[in-house]
Amino acid sequence: MKRSLAIITIVAACLPMMAQDTIRSAESGGWGPAAVAGDNLFDGYFRTGAGNASAGGEMVSFDLGRNGHYRLGNEADTYGEIGWNKKVYDKDGCAFFVHAMINWYSPYSTGIASSVAPSVAMEQAWTEAKGALGTADAFKDATVWMGERFYDRQDVHMLDWKFLHHDGEGAGIEDINLGFGKLAYAYLQYDSAAAGAVTTTTTGVRDVTNIHHLKLTDINTNPGGKLYVSVEFDTANPYKGPSIAASPYNNYQSSDKNNKGGVGFAIKHSQDVLGGGNNLVFQYATGAAEGLGNGDQFGRSLASLNSGNKTTRVTDELSIQPTKTFGAEFVIAVEKNKLDNGAGVTANAQWSTIGFRPKIGLTDHFSIEGEFGWEKTTMDNVADKTLNKETIALEWTPTTEFWSRPSMRIFFTNASWNNGAQGTVGGINYADKTSGSQYGVQTEVWF
Repeated sequence: MKRSLAIITIVAACLPMMAQDTIRSAESGGWGPAAVAGDNLFDGYFRTGAGNASAGGEMVSFDLGRNGHYRLGNEADTYGEIGWNKKVYDKDGCAFFVHAMINWYSPYSTGIASSVAPSVAMEQAWTEAKGALGTADAFKDATVWMGERFYDRQDVHMLDWKFLHHDGEGAGIEDINLGFGKLAYAYLQYDSAAAGAVTTTTTGVRDVTNIHHLKLTDINTNPGGKLYVSVEFDTANPYKGPSIAASPYNNYQSSDKNNKGGVGFAIKHSQDVLGGGNNLVFQYATGAAEGLGNGDQFGRSLASLNSGNKTTRVTDELSIQPTKTFGAEFVIAVEKNKLDNGAGVTANAQWSTIGFRPKIGLTDHFSIEGEFGWEKTTMDNVADKTLNKETIALEWTPTTEFWSRPSMRIFFTNASWNNGAQGTVGGINYADKTSGSQYGVQTEVWF
């Protein structure tokens, strides 16, 4: 309870700083209020709610466990972020900033008063300096940063899926002006205790993967169109010490046989259209970069850093707001994987999805919203899995525009899946079923 009161107090303190205009948040990946002018700013995100499942008990998440899930009426958790950003120095064209963010997470099943404490973590703690590289045209607006941060996050909102993100600890330089675009370099590091481009084949490993990431952004291609290009080089630094059973060493080991590094490539074209935008993305990666920006690897039983791992992905995400009372988001994506565990076991896999979320305003603050999603996964020697998910929701928001928040929703969700997915969708309550439904309420906020 004390933790909840503290969080509420922080959020309440932030509310007077909120602006009315909305922008896409680089940190959370969502849309939020435009930054307020000043030196001491808060931002954040949270979602929470409650629901009941047709199989009994609380609501669940109907998904195939790949690249997020169709989230409207399908998020069985409480999650939040509170960020703090402060300018600590500003003189003669040079400014220094500090950034920090905590987040918290708990499934609905833990409850507020549960003995199972929610997960709370310091997710971001980094500093940056703007104008510290000199006054030359290329560097006067460039920034140097160091620390732990969310880096280069790009997402499909309705899937809660970041098709690009290189979160981690490191350092970099951003916004070097080349005239035709902006150049950035980042060095980031992942160890075996983190999710992402690291080996997970041996409990207790202490290998490290180093990522060198280069990107070119803001390249004008056509009226309303811009290009993003990035390449990453992942290098491995396997643990070379002994394996000792005694505490605190606990048999720390290395999987250096599979830790071979990798290369990743991404290109994205963004186009203004119908009051929104379209993002067409192509990605290719090998080895340690197979997660395409420390995302989930396909087929965790075969997950490794072997250079034989390959991933190819095409994603097209479109959001539109042609009128004040109608907006929508669409997505279509295909990902193909070649998996190699370094021990002669290989597999080919594929994930495909098509989704659509329309929102229609009925009064100034009241809308009806739907979401329709289809997913399919295939893998050698494993039965194909398919899932259909549909949600209808009544929603109250400040305006009826698609990205308006905060949102308060009443929803009904239905899902069905094939026999190949039976036992893998919806948890234990749906282990013997191939369909299910749920209803509930949820609030979602970003600021």
